Amino acid sequence: MCETYVTLSIESISQSENDLRSDSINWGIKQKAAQGTSKLNNRKCHGYKNGMDGELIINEEETKNVQLIFNPFLDGNSLLGMLKKPKN
Repeated sequence: MCETYVTLSIESISQSENDLRSDSINWGIKQKAAQGTSKLNNRKCHGYKNGMDGELIINEEETKNVQLIFNPFLDGNSLLGMLKKPKN
């Protein structure tokens, strides 16, 4: 009985620590977004490149590959379904 109580207590403390960590991370992300210092917008975006002003512009060299990937998805196919389809 005592072992069960100790185990439940440890699990409860661990869950509380995870919740606090998650709240802290979310707060940090929101603060960086509000201050304009978030690096989430600087990630590579397939089919685009950064223009001289930093804005995203279409990368014409990658357009065909991006369409091959995303058009079947937009038609309702799953990634697994696309992988199983026979190649032309």
